[in-house]
This record gives sequence, structure tokens and C-alpha cells, in this order.
Amino acid sequence: MDVLPYPFHRRKTLQNNAKRWRLRLVTLVTLMAGLVGGVTLVAPGAASADTATLGRQPLGPASYILQFAITNDTGASENGWRMEFDLPPGEYVQGLFAFSIRVTRTGQHFVLENAYPGVYGPGTSVNGSIAIIGLSWPLNCVTRGTPCTISA
Repeated sequence: MDVLPYPFHRRKTLQNNAKRWRLRLVTLVTLMAGLVGGVTLVAPGAASADTATLGRQPLGPASYILQFAITNDTGASENGWRMEFDLPPGEYVQGLFAFSIRVTRTGQHFVLENAYPGVYGPGTSVNGSIAIIGLSWPLNCVTRGTPCTISA
């Protein structure tokens, strides 16, 4: 039996360890995304437009978690979802609780939308949450042109 030289053997061991840790990290991130705020689809009734309902949970002395539910109240399937809002100067979106949300920012205007392609059928809801640094509710919040509802 041939014995491999030490550096080769050591390199293979490090590569295998890196693969194992990468797999563990991907598994952990996937589980956390599902537990903390992944996309949830629910089937209520149909109406005429998308609606968004906002709630909040305190996170610290000058921050909170903005929880949202966007419902496809149209009679047809839609490609993705989108919610837009403004925050006062000095306030901003700090973090996401799901990798399925994409946030873009222009000045104090924020746009949240699905990060991955998806079709949302009539009556389905998408639930998510983001961390906001500041204490103000989002201003001028709309989803596909419909004003958001604040549930205190």
C-alpha cells in the first residue's frame, strides 16, 4: 500500500472539512430562514387589488421589527410581490429575516420585493419581516398602488 505524502493528505483533509462545514452552514441558514421569516402562502378569498398589512414588534430602544403580510386580492395570479415606502431622514432598513426578500433603496425610499421568481395565485399571502432602525412607521406605503394598512 502506498502512503501519500503528508502535504497531499493534509490538503485533502482540509478540503473535506471545508466541504462539511459549508454543507452545515447552508443547512443552518436554510433552517433559520424557514423558522424566522420565510415566505408563507395562505389561501383566503379574492377581491380586487393587492393589500398589505403592517405590524411591529419592538427590537430595542430605537428600532423595531416591521412585520408585513401582502395578500393577492386580485382574481388572477401575479408574478411576484412588491411593497414601497419611505422612512424619515436618519431611519433605515437594517436587516432581513428571510433571504427571499430583496430591498433596494433610493434616498429614503425603500422597495421590498421577492428575491426569487414566483407566481402568487389569487388569495395567497406573503408574510415577512425586516428590522428598521428608527421609531417611525413607514410613510407612503403602497403595494401595487394600494395604500398599506397599519395594524397597531
